[in-house]
Amino acid sequence: MTSNNSSATTQVIEQVEQDIERRSLNGCYIYLLGWLAIGIGTDFYREQSEWFYGIAGALLLLGAFRIVFYFSSKSLKQYSHKVWWLLLRASVLLPCLIFSSVFALSMLLPKFEPLFIYVFMTIFALVSSGTVTYSLDKSLYTSYLASNTVIPIITVVLMSDSVVAQLEVGMLFFYSIYMLFQGRQLNKEYLEKLTQKQTLKELSIKDALTGIYNRRHFDQYLAHAWDANMRRQTTLSIVIVDIDYFKKVNDRYGHPAGDETIKHIASAMKSTFQRDTDIVARIGGEEFAVIVTGTEQTDVFNLVEALREEISSSTIYFNQHDFSVSVSAGIYSLVPGQQSSASNLMSGADKALYQAKANGRNCTVINKG
Repeated sequence: MTSNNSSATTQVIEQVEQDIERRSLNGCYIYLLGWLAIGIGTDFYREQSEWFYGIAGALLLLGAFRIVFYFSSKSLKQYSHKVWWLLLRASVLLPCLIFSSVFALSMLLPKFEPLFIYVFMTIFALVSSGTVTYSLDKSLYTSYLASNTVIPIITVVLMSDSVVAQLEVGMLFFYSIYMLFQGRQLNKEYLEKLTQKQTLKELSIKDALTGIYNRRHFDQYLAHAWDANMRRQTTLSIVIVDIDYFKKVNDRYGHPAGDETIKHIASAMKSTFQRDTDIVARIGGEEFAVIVTGTEQTDVFNLVEALREEISSSTIYFNQHDFSVSVSAGIYSLVPGQQSSASNLMSGADKALYQAKANGRNCTVINKG
């Protein structure tokens, strides 16, 4: 159960990060367009051309950086997740710091004064839209609000005597506090919906009795693994495991004992095949399968033999009964190519399982093709 919860949490975090990336992409142009509208509308681009084009250039570069970051995000995460987060924060916060600095300058320098009301309204809009956009992550939207408000607040408290500036910065401060609480509520609602979505997704691909993957997910993942191993030209193996004389367990101890046996086998298989790329699934009543990638056939055989011996030597306790079962297993491995298919891999493993049963059960057979 802990493993399932950990997996679900990881998936939620990954989805949050993907949603933040997607939402932040609009920022590659919106800040620059806002600045161009303010500068051209107030004739600032003529009267203070160096400042205007300097700020426009900085926003243009930050927009380009955000586009590059978006399309290289996957490789950045693989290199360093910490670096990825730092660069994401930089792309989100730096444009806000530029606008809040311009707002501060409009309170202090006469040449920036015509921008005052327009930059003020722009920051109000940024606080509103940014809180909604980045409410997915508490620390990010909190930093976003701070980057829009801290510099103007410090400026008006320490350096400005303008009553109008004090009034408007005060309005911005209280509005930001309000949006901070709104952001918390949005964050809570978003995470609840996302968690519910991930939970439903997990339920749709997991076997209800055992908690391991079901046949539907197994087939989908096998198609994906086939294509991936074909590209890499690495070995792909299928292991099919069947409980020997399972009907006798049901007949003698009852179906609840049979369910307990199935859960026991599933747990043992999960303990044996622990890699993230090892997909353990229940594909039939008492039949299980494993997809193993990038592992030599002899190594897979050794794992299956260890599993088989562990199961046959263990005892199942249920409802004042104790009993043991054994399993038979078939293995088929190949390097995917154009002349074969995933169905060939499954049928090869199935033939090996059939041979294991013909050999007297409680054994492992490799189909050497």
